[in-house]
Amino acid sequence: MDPLAALWFWFGPTAVLFVPAFAAGSAGRSFRAGLQAGIWAGIAALPLAYALWLHEALRLYAINGRLLWFVGGAPEGENLSAALFWALQFTPLLGLPFAAIGAAIGAGAAGPPAAQAQHAVTTAKP
Repeated sequence: MDPLAALWFWFGPTAVLFVPAFAAGSAGRSFRAGLQAGIWAGIAALPLAYALWLHEALRLYAINGRLLWFVGGAPEGENLSAALFWALQFTPLLGLPFAAIGAAIGAGAAGPPAAQAQHAVTTAKP
């Protein structure tokens, strides 16, 4: 198995779901907005990962007769079940907590909205 593919498999969902959730959470100053952005990023990215998995798995199977993720020989149809499990079932479970973490950090890093900050300054009594 290619070490770069393994790194992308483990750290890809982190980057793909954390970064949009953090950006939307800090821009919208809302955990909910960040979480929605992370979920939509997953909805957009996971079918692409599934399609790329199948394409690369079939290409490698034609070259050396092995599966993409596992080293041992197996029937060509095993690529489909492996892609379904890893790309569409396991990866969302791995990545969605990072979307929630990114949304929470983004919402917390943004600080209070400007209207609330202005109201706190004008109502403070010396």
